[in-house]
Amino acid sequence: MINDHFEIENHGSIVRMLPISEWAKEWWEANVDPSCPMMGKYYCVESRYAFDILEGFKNDAFGAEPLEAQI
Repeated sequence: MINDHFEIENHGSIVRMLPISEWAKEWWEANVDPSCPMMGKYYCVESRYAFDILEGFKNDAFGAEPLEAQI
């Protein structure tokens, strides 16, 4: 479900995230700080924030069922 919209790579303290669907790209631009650092094409998010970002996307996209930890 979430993997249809994001590529996610967990590297411990940093999670690399890439919105891949148009909806995810638009959501990211509207909801995540534009100064989020990037490495290549990936956004680099501290692991303590990654789950909240994905949970917010999931809630907006699919409703309020809990997101299974995928990071």
